[in-house]
Amino acid sequence: MKPVYDLVNAGPRQRFTILSDRGPLIVHNCYNAIRLVNWDAIDRASYEDFREYYYGLGEGFVNKRSHQDPKTGKWVYRASWSNQVRNVPRNLEDLNHRLRSKVMVRRLKEHVLTQLPPVQWHPFPLQVTALMKEALKHEGWAEAQRLYEMDQHAFDRGVPVDGAISTAMRLLGEAKAPSVADYIEDMLDSGVKKLVVAGLHLNVLAYLRERLAKFGVVYMDGSTSSNKKQAAVDAFQKDDKTSIILGQMLPLGEGWTLTAAQDVVFAEFNWVPGRNQQMLDRINRMGQKGAYTIGHVPVVPGTLDERVLATAIEKDVSIHATLDARAA
Repeated sequence: MKPVYDLVNAGPRQRFTILSDRGPLIVHNCYNAIRLVNWDAIDRASYEDFREYYYGLGEGFVNKRSHQDPKTGKWVYRASWSNQVRNVPRNLEDLNHRLRSKVMVRRLKEHVLTQLPPVQWHPFPLQVTALMKEALKHEGWAEAQRLYEMDQHAFDRGVPVDGAISTAMRLLGEAKAPSVADYIEDMLDSGVKKLVVAGLHLNVLAYLRERLAKFGVVYMDGSTSSNKKQAAVDAFQKDDKTSIILGQMLPLGEGWTLTAAQDVVFAEFNWVPGRNQQMLDRINRMGQKGAYTIGHVPVVPGTLDERVLATAIEKDVSIHATLDARAA
């Protein structure tokens, strides 16, 4: 497979996901939105005709009712495998034309906020260490690999990452942390003044917090109070002695303005692509005065960690073809 770091420029950053490859639910929502706004845009097609024309059959996970909870009376849904899922996008140029000409006015952030620098993604390969090799032996990787081979978009479609898979991801994050810290130190020593660093697991963040303390670090995770989060953001934005804001991706990526930085390092990237994008948007917004914004993503070459990132990039290309591509 082509290395993921050769796919960085395969397609632009996307945020709008009314149509993706997430299966029947997204087809249903897209069809209903078009029918509500302008049914004539799709020649008053039925839902079945719309679904079959724009989505081919493929394999993947679907949520099905498994049993009714005797206490609450509610149905319990579980992901199950099917080889009859409408999840293969097709005829996207036609849909793009119909949406743009008859349904929507689509303006991306870069078209409205024209002074913002372009967003770039920089996946970089790590040298594989003994710690990484040991972490990759965990049984959770075999389970994750099995799910990925069955459905490349299983994880971003909501298949739970828990149990052995969650443990495997944590162990790899811990194993990567020293190399990620080396990379961050090189960036700061080379002249980068401010840096956002995001991770997923507390052990990974604790290591980085101690290792990078000499550069001036403020911190937040899910247990940090709102007042302390705001204080951390204010210090990062205004204090020249604070070079790094470090935190868990979800609380750190929730609406903060971190435009003092032009770089985000993903010590661990989330397998749900939109959450990584939301994190990078903290620096790519009004107030950004720099000439660039870059998301740095460390990957272990030849592993599932790399392939999941490649799949996310390829998915962005399909969304771009549907919603953003313009006729020459």
